[in-house]
Amino acid sequence: MESEFLNEQLAVNETVQEVLYMMQAIRNGWIYEERKKSQPNAADIATWQAEIAVFADEEFNLSNPARRAAIQQRALNVYAPIIKARMQAK
Repeated sequence: MESEFLNEQLAVNETVQEVLYMMQAIRNGWIYEERKKSQPNAADIATWQAEIAVFADEEFNLSNPARRAAIQQRALNVYAPIIKARMQAK
């Protein structure tokens, strides 16, 4: 029974990591496109870079039991729907 729980937790953590990586990739795409403009918006780029740092911090802190549940909840309930909507729009 305990191994089932551990396997489920591992699967959730892997899913959360993928969601966080995808959110970083989206922001990196935006930065890439913005930098190609003749007059890139530095404020937007800085905002997206800060968001990337947050996603990276959340991925790193998945190993912190005190933060894990909140990160998992945010990734699955906030970030995952954003990714789903973007993928369905393509």
